Amino acid sequence: MPKRSMAVFLILFAMGANAQIGMRNSLIIPGSGAGGITLGMSAGDVFRIMGDPPHTGTTDDFPGAIVYYYDGLGVAVQRSNVVQFLVTGSQYATGNGIGVGVSELRVKAMMGEPNRVGRYKKGSCTGRISGYQYSGIWLHFDCDGHVTEIRIP
Repeated sequence: MPKRSMAVFLILFAMGANAQIGMRNSLIIPGSGAGGITLGMSAGDVFRIMGDPPHTGTTDDFPGAIVYYYDGLGVAVQRSNVVQFLVTGSQYATGNGIGVGVSELRVKAMMGEPNRVGRYKKGSCTGRISGYQYSGIWLHFDCDGHVTEIRIP
């Protein structure tokens, strides 16, 4: 590569790298984490990565856990460690593009047959698919078959 082309390449590469600094990670990793946070990480590490949460809550999945809610991402902490993620924002997705808002058809096309299938038992959605469980990830669907929430684990 000529010197001038190399210089232009390096400048553009550096500009792209600098654009990434300060951007929040939006990757969901089944069985591991989301948004640059991993299961087992300390509450202090969550604060250092995400800052103060706009609000908090609880989850029935882990009694006594506190869920720190950020934009589209809930991080459940129990006994000072991350135990679960509740993803509701479409800005988060797996490496193969599975995120909130995608269709059940796309999920099956990208991830294959689920290990477990949940179905609605009451109301207007009775009998329809409510969720798919794969290794390390649970996808919740609305009545129209679109992902509304992703839970890890």
